[in-house]
Amino acid sequence: MNTFIRAARFVFAMVLAGTALAAVAANSVTVTPSVTSYSAAGGNLTLSVTLTYTAALAGLDFELKTPAGWKFVSVSGTNVPQTSPTPDDLGSFGLGFAYSAFPTSPASFSFVVSYPANQAGDLSLSAIKAS
Repeated sequence: MNTFIRAARFVFAMVLAGTALAAVAANSVTVTPSVTSYSAAGGNLTLSVTLTYTAALAGLDFELKTPAGWKFVSVSGTNVPQTSPTPDDLGSFGLGFAYSAFPTSPASFSFVVSYPANQAGDLSLSAIKAS
């Protein structure tokens, strides 16, 4: 009935323009799902995002790819990015989040994606970019 989602937790080194390699290693994005399995009937999944950085920033954005048929629902939290997907955006083409004003580190927010019924096998979320 339920199948585990691979890459339930993943960390991306953020590539920040104008920072030294040692500083880049200290910058990360952690995306954690509310559950590690999905229902055969379909449903929603909440993903919590934590952005941690210690160096001066030239840009702060990241983009995730979700399995086919998954859609963006909403975003919420303390540090919601100024640019987020609109409801019903398909994550298979990438869900992009970007800040024009950088929050204090660590910054965090959550977003919800919906997934259709009759999903099968291991599914994963993957980074398209983080910068």
